[in-house]
Amino acid sequence: MSAIWWMLLGAAGIVFAALLVLSGGWIAPSEQPIFDVRLAGYDTAAAQAFVDALSAEQRRLYLGVFRTLDTAFPVLLAATLLFGLWILAGAGWRFSQICAAFFAAAYLVADLWENALVAEILRSTATVDADLVARASALTVSKWVTLGLGLYLTGAAWLRGPGWTR
Repeated sequence: MSAIWWMLLGAAGIVFAALLVLSGGWIAPSEQPIFDVRLAGYDTAAAQAFVDALSAEQRRLYLGVFRTLDTAFPVLLAATLLFGLWILAGAGWRFSQICAAFFAAAYLVADLWENALVAEILRSTATVDADLVARASALTVSKWVTLGLGLYLTGAAWLRGPGWTR
């Protein structure tokens, strides 16, 4: 296994741990989960309640350090998956690896786009925009679906080894 892959995996793990600490310990108001971890998405009322419950300090933290780490994490995770698939490919890419790479890349796009829309929601000073919330929520769900498929297919490719052709 390549040292680069282990470094990517380690960096992704460290950033993920920092995100967990920040989101659970300092950002999430009144036991409400942050937007990023709502697997089934959220509606306008839930988004408004979350934004209204945030203190000024929580909002700054979410838009500052947390957002920076939340931008780095999907890049590191997608790079870990894609680099692992590249190592596995060896002599040539299999269809399964191409599918896994597609979902890893789709996850990256969905997560980064979601982060941008969540930042817009958090910058709302009054009522949150329902269309913006609907788009952000759809991307939250998409992020989790594509990540799940990417992880599953990457894991399957690794377990089956370089000879997996289907």
